[in-house]
Amino acid sequence: MYEDLLKNTHKTIKSLGEFLGKNLSDSEIKFLIECTSFKKMKETEKNFKNDEQHADTFKPDLVFFRKGEIGDWKNYFDEEMSKKVDDVVTNRLEFEVNFVYEN
Repeated sequence: MYEDLLKNTHKTIKSLGEFLGKNLSDSEIKFLIECTSFKKMKETEKNFKNDEQHADTFKPDLVFFRKGEIGDWKNYFDEEMSKKVDDVVTNRLEFEVNFVYEN
């Protein structure tokens, strides 16, 4: 989960690699951390929005990467929306998800 990536980035990426059948070296993990940092992804989003080739995909008013903070969802979801998400996660996913709601 995103929260795990923020709290223990190296360990989470290593675990993700293992899940995908990859044994990542420390240098590969470091490279992935740099390339997928929130700052880097936010910059990439901005570059795509300014690129004519991707203009139809990335609308200027669309914000895909907001803040990259744990708990920021509360600024966008009301209680009813939150309950709907919890319901879907609990009743429809075939695996367990433990949300972290606070930093």
